[in-house]
Amino acid sequence: MQFTLGMEIARLVMAAVTSLAAGAATGAIAPASRLAPWIVGLVLVALFVPAHVHLWDRFPLWYHLTFLLPLAPLVALGAQLASRMAHPATTRTAEHQ
Repeated sequence: MQFTLGMEIARLVMAAVTSLAAGAATGAIAPASRLAPWIVGLVLVALFVPAHVHLWDRFPLWYHLTFLLPLAPLVALGAQLASRMAHPATTRTAEHQ
């Protein structure tokens, strides 16, 4: 199956949203851990690398890089955003000091 540019972008958007959601879930499970979201993100990268190697010739290089490189940082960002939403007063106070 040949993927169009629109299909590739849609897949990347879904990956970004689900990575943020994974980070939010990790943050909810281990709110005190700053390391847990990074561990989850790196595990996801490790799990997706073999799939991308298998599909290497079906997608352009930019697609693989755009999927794999921001995966762990997006999980960490999702945890951070969820933490800010769960404790908005604490976050605002800390930002203004």
